[in-house]
Amino acid sequence: MAGVRIVASFCLMQLICGSCLPGRFGDSCRFSCHCGTSCDVTTGVCGADCDIGWSGGRGSNCQKQNVAYQRPASSPIAPFDPGWTPDKAVDGDRRQNVATNSCFHPAIPPSPPSQWTVDLGRVYRLYDVRIYNRKAFVRRIRGAIINLHNTSSATGVTCYTFPSDTQEADGVYNVTCDGHGRYLTISHDNQTLNLCEVEVYVCSHGTYGTNCNHLCGGCSHDTCDPLTGVCPGGCGPEWQGLQCTECREKGRYGIRCDQFCNSRNCITTSSSCDVNGACADGCRDGWMNTDCRQPCPGSTYGTNCSKFCNSRHCRTPSSSCDHVTGACDGGVCEDGWLGTDCQETCKAGTYWPDCSRCGHCDVTCDVMDGHCPGRCLDGFTGARCHVDTRTQTMSTVTTAVPVRTSSQVMWSVIGGAVGIVVTLLLIGALVMCLLRTGRLSWRSADVNQPVKMSDVIDRDTSTEESPQAGSEAGVTDNVYSGLDDVTKADNKAYDNIQYK
Repeated sequence: MAGVRIVASFCLMQLICGSCLPGRFGDSCRFSCHCGTSCDVTTGVCGADCDIGWSGGRGSNCQKQNVAYQRPASSPIAPFDPGWTPDKAVDGDRRQNVATNSCFHPAIPPSPPSQWTVDLGRVYRLYDVRIYNRKAFVRRIRGAIINLHNTSSATGVTCYTFPSDTQEADGVYNVTCDGHGRYLTISHDNQTLNLCEVEVYVCSHGTYGTNCNHLCGGCSHDTCDPLTGVCPGGCGPEWQGLQCTECREKGRYGIRCDQFCNSRNCITTSSSCDVNGACADGCRDGWMNTDCRQPCPGSTYGTNCSKFCNSRHCRTPSSSCDHVTGACDGGVCEDGWLGTDCQETCKAGTYWPDCSRCGHCDVTCDVMDGHCPGRCLDGFTGARCHVDTRTQTMSTVTTAVPVRTSSQVMWSVIGGAVGIVVTLLLIGALVMCLLRTGRLSWRSADVNQPVKMSDVIDRDTSTEESPQAGSEAGVTDNVYSGLDDVTKADNKAYDNIQYK
């Protein structure tokens, strides 16, 4: 009844708080971390080393147990030294030197042959065995045999034999002993065993894999093969697949398939996921755990919750801390700091309080007020060398240039107009002069005949024509009947007008 009450308490705590108590993880918080209290509440992945007797840690989940640790060990032969008893091979001391009293060494004589046995307490499905042999004595492990048996009196079944060419290396040997048994025996027919530590590993209930870092799927009997993860009794109603790790309803995950893949805070969102809801490329800023659904604790924020709230430079020391951005209250930083989380300091060439850029100083400005301790560069003035005198000069020049240009255009237009008028006057005067001197004459021409230039302009030779020629041209003498003799003689002064 006590055990039932404990499990019920864990389930109630998970229901109320939405999480497990420290040191527990998984569905109904039924798994122990085995690495203090530092494991992930969903997957059990540890951030620290494993407890003694457990393997993995720092990226794994410490669910691989050494079931031989501090279990009863025996040998039919007395120890060579009182400090070299059979239990020395299961005390957790991995030193490989008999002088430190950390190894098993049977007496000589009568060894060899020699034998060592450990009682694991119950029958286990075994696979991994690690042996720390006495260093520099590889010959004493070559040809040794490992047997598994269920009773202390049985001979058992051989699960591994060390090759005759086993190399010394570092004297540590990981061997595969695949089978079931409560007792594990190591024996040698012609050598004296020198075993410093023997570790026999099994996966904790509900886990599987060579490192026991996978949780069994939704098996109908709540357990799976510790090596393959296959559910011997089939899957529960929500699950499918050989290892019962696929939710029957797509887009879900979790021990009961009651979580939604698209509700996670992964960097890359996806509507599908594995049984743990793991985010392949990690969590968005401010979120943690395998499925990225737990916000950073109150004292941390940002990517992988790696930034600390107390390292910010907020104007208000007790400022709240957003688990995503780490933003300070009101976004107000201490003088000389900036950024959403007030973690960026003013860079060289700027000054407080808001990291404004220095003026054009010949040396870096004072970080407190921006004052230039030296001289300003050419073209700048002011206490901070921020006033650009070049702009004022250019403004003056720019204003003067358009006035001068407009004046020049205006006088050019006026001059052009005057020139045209003068030219027209000169042409008019020339025409009048030509008309008055007889150099230019007008003739009436038959509109039906083309007009020739020779008919318009009277050359000097036209005045030398005889009267007969004039008559032949169709001009009567009546034209000059009203003129005196002098005028008639000087006919060059008149225009010769021809009439038909």
